[in-house]
Amino acid sequence: MIFFISLALFFLFLTTSSYAYLDPATGTFIVQALIAIISTVCTIIVVFYKKCLRFLKKIIYKFKKIFFNIAK
Repeated sequence: MIFFISLALFFLFLTTSSYAYLDPATGTFIVQALIAIISTVCTIIVVFYKKCLRFLKKIIYKFKKIFFNIAK
């Protein structure tokens, strides 16, 4: 494991300038990718939150029905 870490650090510090050109479309692509990632994560969180709430409401309703004898 130490060998791989030292090898990674060696190649990290060995790098030189590449003189590459990044056109404006690359920046736009990166921004679009970040927006897509953020919106996907937010959607997953909201869907999971709603499913958890629905599950907990069902459990609470059954608990109340059993212990407090509440009819629907």
